Amino acid sequence: MMSQEHIEQLIMNKTQPLSDQLVEMADELEELNRRINQMIRFGKVSEIHSSNKLIKVQHGEKRVTPFIKWFTLASGEMNTYRCPSKGELALLLDISSGASGQYLALCGWESDAFPFSISNPKQVVTEFGALKMLWDSEEGELILSAPKKIKLDTELVEGTGDISDAIRTMSEDRELYNAHTNHVNNTPPNMPK
Repeated sequence: MMSQEHIEQLIMNKTQPLSDQLVEMADELEELNRRINQMIRFGKVSEIHSSNKLIKVQHGEKRVTPFIKWFTLASGEMNTYRCPSKGELALLLDISSGASGQYLALCGWESDAFPFSISNPKQVVTEFGALKMLWDSEEGELILSAPKKIKLDTELVEGTGDISDAIRTMSEDRELYNAHTNHVNNTPPNMPK
């Protein structure tokens, strides 16, 4: 008859490979959990490369990515460039599945530092510092606001309606001009203000 110690030893010998395998699987699961936790996370843009084409993103207390690319709406024949701002939120995607920290940043998230300027679902706003473009689909208006000047670099500016400034419309100017018949030396008449 076998002793209890002998039976326990036999069981231990038979189950040891399974036990080793379970420990190995637990280690693999822990590593996979670590990788998953690193794959998608929020951070803030901490530095912009001198080329203005790469950024560093701080995520966590002290972790900072190397210079990485960020997502833009288009980069083919149709191209959109907008350099993220320092302090802007960025969603980091680890495209190496958490293995080596090869990140891509998705920017454009609202934050306390950069809140949305409107909350009207019928309007679209694009701001470039002080330059602002607002499209109001309900009113049918497109408003461009620039602090100094808007320059149109084209051969022809064409409109289907009237054009006005702070004084009057172009059609009112045309009526004033056409009402004057005393042109001297083909010079336009003095226009009232």
